[in-house]
Amino acid sequence: MDKFSELSSNARKAANLFYNWSQLANCTSERVSCLTVEHLKETSELFSALLAELEAKDKRIAELEERLKLVREQRDNELRTNAILEKRLATPVRLPTTSGRLGVAYTRVIPEVIEAIRAAGFTVEGDE
Repeated sequence: MDKFSELSSNARKAANLFYNWSQLANCTSERVSCLTVEHLKETSELFSALLAELEAKDKRIAELEERLKLVREQRDNELRTNAILEKRLATPVRLPTTSGRLGVAYTRVIPEVIEAIRAAGFTVEGDE
């Protein structure tokens, strides 16, 4: 039985004391039902347990909200980083033009360099 059911059960017992003639000693002379110390103690213990449980849940909620805040900040940072990287990917790589110094060696390796740049996810100027 959970704590709320126990509390509800104790409340029903207290409400029905007047009709339970075997507990007539717990009634006043006007036949108004009175709670016994045991009933009050049980109810008090249940309220204390429920309060402790509620406080623990409030603490856990606060911890989870703090964690959520950190996760959202991390996500926002990652989104900013992604936007910066996407912008860099969108900018084509400009390769140097041939000069007299490089000559034939440049012309031989340039297709391999272009392919490696494309394989890395970048575009090369002239791909558009």
